[in-house]
Amino acid sequence: MADTEREKDGLFTAAEPTTRDMAEAAMEYPVPLHAGAETDAEREARLSRARSRAELSESRLSVQGMKFIISGGISAIPDLGLTLILQMFFGVGPVLARTVGFIVGTLTAYFLNRRWTFKAEPSTRRFLAVTLLYAITWGVNVGLHRLGYNLFTEWGLQGGLAIICAYVIAQGIATVLNFVVQRTIIFRFI
Repeated sequence: MADTEREKDGLFTAAEPTTRDMAEAAMEYPVPLHAGAETDAEREARLSRARSRAELSESRLSVQGMKFIISGGISAIPDLGLTLILQMFFGVGPVLARTVGFIVGTLTAYFLNRRWTFKAEPSTRRFLAVTLLYAITWGVNVGLHRLGYNLFTEWGLQGGLAIICAYVIAQGIATVLNFVVQRTIIFRFI
């Protein structure tokens, strides 16, 4: 579905201008493109429409943010589950265990976010962009997990508690990075 069709159907999910952007744009163009001067009533109606569009955009951001968090929570189940099982029951090191969990959780998150959070059609270009983003995020996530796990075990936390604490910190930072890049770049321009 083309972007213009998606806009008409209310499905367009790209990042939209903020309230301030819309108000500034309305002030910059006080005269409409049609012949004749704009009346005060027409100008007020145009400003009201601009504010409504901006409020809708902010509402969409909130909805997408909540859907992203829910998708992340669902994706965390196989992600953290595999990380814990591999480290605690199979003796796999934190980097390999976190990598396996990350890959399964990431694939789950990508499909949930593409279809539900951002309502985007399948796209090879977008998939490759998300893959690159997740490769970068993997480095951040796994590096922070290893660092956190080592610190927490040095501080006396044992087993699952050290793994969960390291996971929560690493995943939290990676989640913010993912949402910002996906919303502002990948599902907007690609």
